[in-house]
Amino acid sequence: MPFTKGNQLSNGRPKGTPNKITSEIRDKISVILQGTLDTIDISTFNKAEKIKLIQVLCQYIVPKLQSSDYQIGTPDVPSSVHIKFVDSTGKDITEMKSEEIKTLSMLDTDDLGLAQDLNSIIDG
Repeated sequence: MPFTKGNQLSNGRPKGTPNKITSEIRDKISVILQGTLDTIDISTFNKAEKIKLIQVLCQYIVPKLQSSDYQIGTPDVPSSVHIKFVDSTGKDITEMKSEEIKTLSMLDTDDLGLAQDLNSIIDG
């Protein structure tokens, strides 16, 4: 008899309860891995093999970081960036660097905003 939506005969497996077969497989794999790891003599590894071992094992120990996307401004109202040039004493030398500022502002004539440019550089 196929499952029908709204069937009240069973609530199914409670949320968070692991699948029985998955648990059994994980336990067996764990026993195999432990036995294998106990027989490995890491002192016989060369540097490249040790680095590869660390690289592989770190995937399961150190959590992977997620990328974050931060939007500054909106397409309708892009944010602006003001660049102030100062010398080593903190004196404002923006006027002396006006030509460089003009060049920087003209680098991208189709500029959608510094934040989007930075996002495309960082995110690839």
